[in-house]
Amino acid sequence: MQDDAPLHFAREVKTFLLETFTEDRVISRGCKFKWPSRSPDLTPADFWLWGYLKSYVYRSSPTTLVELKDAIRRTVGGIYADMLHSAAIGVVTRLICLTPCGGDHVEHLLLKNKCTVSCYCDLLHCLFVFA
Repeated sequence: MQDDAPLHFAREVKTFLLETFTEDRVISRGCKFKWPSRSPDLTPADFWLWGYLKSYVYRSSPTTLVELKDAIRRTVGGIYADMLHSAAIGVVTRLICLTPCGGDHVEHLLLKNKCTVSCYCDLLHCLFVFA
């Protein structure tokens, strides 16, 4: 993800990407398609993980740092592969929803079911169904 770190948009990196993939396939700062910097709509940690952790970690009302760390470990340990898969599909959905939104926030559209995408994935390919 483009996070505006200078290393991530260094001239050498951009030159390599443009030579390797052409301008129509590079999404980065200063290119034809700009990646929204630090976009919380696009990272599973921001749109899913932090809220999930907070909702479960604080159920036990930890009062010490040790209790808090234990609650975090238990909650993270309870995250299953299917939950991570759903979060990954959420990234794809948000990326696809960016186009009709003109690159703006997409969360409000997802909550109102204005932008729906079904993704059926296996290790080798994905099939997207747009509604």
